[in-house]
Amino acid sequence: MLDKKIGQKIKQIRKSWGLSQIELAEKIGISFQQIQKYEKGSTRISVVRLQQIAEALGVNISTFFEEGKRAPQVSDHALRYIPGGDPFETI
Repeated sequence: MLDKKIGQKIKQIRKSWGLSQIELAEKIGISFQQIQKYEKGSTRISVVRLQQIAEALGVNISTFFEEGKRAPQVSDHALRYIPGGDPFETI
């Protein structure tokens, strides 16, 4: 069950960064099929491999064990505050 939860978290974070399985696999030097197996929870991930995945995704390894937290979100736009202006004006 833990393998599946970790796999789901990897997938969630990977997608939030807009990475494909192929891109993530290339970053850590494994096949995208192996990423698929990790994300499905069908293959157990070693601590060393999980650390590589965490580094590739820019998160702390503990992120994969946290309950109820959302994956980091990436925004293409920065918002700035302008008094009396449009609060959603992008920079």
